[in-house]
Amino acid sequence: MFGRNATPSAEQVSCPVGSHVRALRPLGYGHDGIYIGDSLVVEVGGVRGSAAHLVPWAVFARGDQVVRLVHTDQLQGDEVVRRAVRALGTDTYSLFCGNCEHFATWCATGRWESTQVKAACEVVVVAGTSAAALLIVTALFENTKPRRKRKRA
Repeated sequence: MFGRNATPSAEQVSCPVGSHVRALRPLGYGHDGIYIGDSLVVEVGGVRGSAAHLVPWAVFARGDQVVRLVHTDQLQGDEVVRRAVRALGTDTYSLFCGNCEHFATWCATGRWESTQVKAACEVVVVAGTSAAALLIVTALFENTKPRRKRKRA
């Protein structure tokens, strides 16, 4: 792992060909891609648009910390690379249904999923549930307040 403005090489991050890599962006999210060797990464989204495209490692990293994600059901490196390269030029980008993590996870495992999207949805559900509970409690409390009798004129 390397700090901001350090531009680590794939070798420094111990990335075998076919690795699912993530650049940890300052705003708390990760940008994912597939390392295919020769300091090149296939990514979706990023600085060059939404279609799957090839970028140099340094462009992918943008000076941010980069980590390698290891899946328990990871496919062989050559199969991961084949999937990533075959997808070059395809554009199915959607923040919630087809982002860079969906793409990289699919290349690496065959599963189309994003843990970041799942986590964001859980936050929204918890926040929404909390807000709903607060509204219900407030409404119940409002209904149990003693009411003053109006004086007749």
